[in-house]
Amino acid sequence: MGSATDGHHTAGVRHSAGAVGLGAVGVEQPAMSLLSEEIGRLTTIREHHRRLAARLLLVSLATLLVGAVGTVVMFLAERHAQGTQIHSIGGAAFFTATQLLTVSSSMTNPLTPAGRVADVVLEGWAVVVVAGSAGAIASFFQSSDR
Repeated sequence: MGSATDGHHTAGVRHSAGAVGLGAVGVEQPAMSLLSEEIGRLTTIREHHRRLAARLLLVSLATLLVGAVGTVVMFLAERHAQGTQIHSIGGAAFFTATQLLTVSSSMTNPLTPAGRVADVVLEGWAVVVVAGSAGAIASFFQSSDR
């Protein structure tokens, strides 16, 4: 008999994990059986699930740290600038979060050179992290279908 990782046997016919199985009479397995198999694969936690979860957790924690540092930098750099919309740490946190999540903000900031440098760093982080996270997720789904 095969193991969970190398396929299984049904009525004397060996199947790979992604193949549609044939029964003893040569007909496709019922849809419920296929659905049951797929649900089993989706709900089984394997090493590649752990790696994806660990990578996403690491990226999330690093982004929280970048956001906290960015909030302080934006507050200190922008709070006294003429025409600024950042007057509090909450305003700086809002601006920083929107930069990290959407790479844009409805606020007119940054107005100072230091704020602009911080903004470029925040936007660069957001683009790299979003692209990297999307790539990790795509890789996860591609490797789990093999």
